[in-house]
Amino acid sequence: MVDDYTDPLAPPPAAPPKKKRSVLLIILAIMAVLMLVCCGVCGFVGYSFKPTVTKTSQETIALVEKMVTIEIPEFFEAQPNAIEMNNLAFKMRAARFLHKEGKGQMMLMQMKLNFGDAKQQIDFETALKKEDSDQNILIDLNNPTSETRTFTIRGEEVPFEFIAGEDGQQAKFRQVKGQFPASEGQGLLQLQLQEEAWDEAAIEAMLKSIK
Repeated sequence: MVDDYTDPLAPPPAAPPKKKRSVLLIILAIMAVLMLVCCGVCGFVGYSFKPTVTKTSQETIALVEKMVTIEIPEFFEAQPNAIEMNNLAFKMRAARFLHKEGKGQMMLMQMKLNFGDAKQQIDFETALKKEDSDQNILIDLNNPTSETRTFTIRGEEVPFEFIAGEDGQQAKFRQVKGQFPASEGQGLLQLQLQEEAWDEAAIEAMLKSIK
């Protein structure tokens, strides 16, 4: 039995600052999604939110279509275990794609806060840095070079960062990351490919196709 007694003389609990509460919620939400998408549902069974989880690549593609219109390059294959959450705090979707030959991967995410300003900018970058780096698909590269390219998405000029560098074994990689206006709230795209699998024309065509 739950004890509902409240001491009338006790001071009311202090409410946390709204901004800090929003950032914490975003971080926890992203941690939940990445654990589910990257590690599977079994390892996160105790999480209090109950997401809808795709069982096939076709279901994952259908979920992506709810986020954004995008032409995925043929060398990326949609993976099961894409998820969708919708609760009082936020709505979130996330899907993962793997290179057909195991030479890279891509993550698409979408998040909309169900409180405050509906157009509030969500800082995925900061939230991802605060959570466990093992859940982030982008590895840290040595001696990276970076270039920003701009694409028009839903009438907005959106910057994407193109990065080239090497891992600890001197293997060369390419990365692309950026946030964009999605069908609901903010979208995030991250991809990483080995240099030998890099297809610049296909990647640029995909980014130009986002609507």
